[in-house]
Amino acid sequence: MSLSDGEPPRPGIVLWKYRWQSGSKAPPLLSIGGLLLFVGSIFLLLMGSYVRTEHRLSSEGKLTNGIVVKKVLNQASDNGTSSTSYEVDYTFTTADGQKIDGHDTVDPDAWDQLKEGGSVQIDYAASKPRINQIGPPTLGFWAEFLVLGLGSALWLLGAALMVKGFRARSSSQAGVAQTTSSAPSTVVLGKMHVKVDLPRSLKDKVSPLTFFGGFLLLFGAIFLLVGLANLRQERVFRAEGKTATAIVLTKSSHEEYDQQNDTHHTRYDLSYRFATAQGRSVEGSEVVNWRTWSSIHERDPIQIIYLPDRPSRNRLAAENPRIILWVFTVLGAVLTGGGTILLGYGVFGARRR
Repeated sequence: MSLSDGEPPRPGIVLWKYRWQSGSKAPPLLSIGGLLLFVGSIFLLLMGSYVRTEHRLSSEGKLTNGIVVKKVLNQASDNGTSSTSYEVDYTFTTADGQKIDGHDTVDPDAWDQLKEGGSVQIDYAASKPRINQIGPPTLGFWAEFLVLGLGSALWLLGAALMVKGFRARSSSQAGVAQTTSSAPSTVVLGKMHVKVDLPRSLKDKVSPLTFFGGFLLLFGAIFLLVGLANLRQERVFRAEGKTATAIVLTKSSHEEYDQQNDTHHTRYDLSYRFATAQGRSVEGSEVVNWRTWSSIHERDPIQIIYLPDRPSRNRLAAENPRIILWVFTVLGAVLTGGGTILLGYGVFGARRR
């Protein structure tokens, strides 16, 4: 028998069906702990092998000159490789006369400087020459331990939070069972109802209007601020922007999951390099649609617009994001206004109650 027996049903909209118990810390601890444990595990798995290789090269590495055998540009495609890579095949001879064939992936600038048949500096481990790379190690001694220490700290913190969360949930369930068994039930005698005082935790809960209004206000304010900032930057681009020819360096595509709509969509990125009027080399990146991404190829020239005093702010000249920015700004304003109204109704309603 529920506490609301004998009362007429009230109209309304059910916003959610499940709510954590007030004072229970188990769900947040389990969620945060599980996330940290997952991130720490991935971090250690991905970086452990890389750090081990870098450590061997930094501790017993030897430098020698090798010969570039072949340069390979793996272009990104929508049905194949998801990102562009610049690879180099080379050969070198160790100090004891052993000939080794190697393969490495480099950045676009280093790839441009290397020539097939030309010389390249190779760093290899003396005890295991198969561990080799182009150039000296990029991580230092302290950086290696910092990377492993960060991953280990995340893993240990996540494990500790999960253990604490499981204990808190067990204690919370035991407390709820004891309270439920000792709580007085509602007694109905004919038309008479014996009302039971609600726990203080139920009386002090935030109303759905207050919660939903605050949520809309927060996200609407973020949308509005981002939209206004980008509109201002677009106006500066139109007033002060300079046009330059850039070279496409890499293309990449990866799927993103939209939790709100339960859908997957693909994001397409371009990276490029251009020179300013003063001769300064600048690298930039842009998120484009599939049509633009598929029509552009690595090493192709493209037109970009940049700000002379801040060349790091640049975009493709063919892009016209003004309409999208206006939609983004208007959406942020609508969400902000609606959230403010709902929050006001929730706050004043709570005061009246």
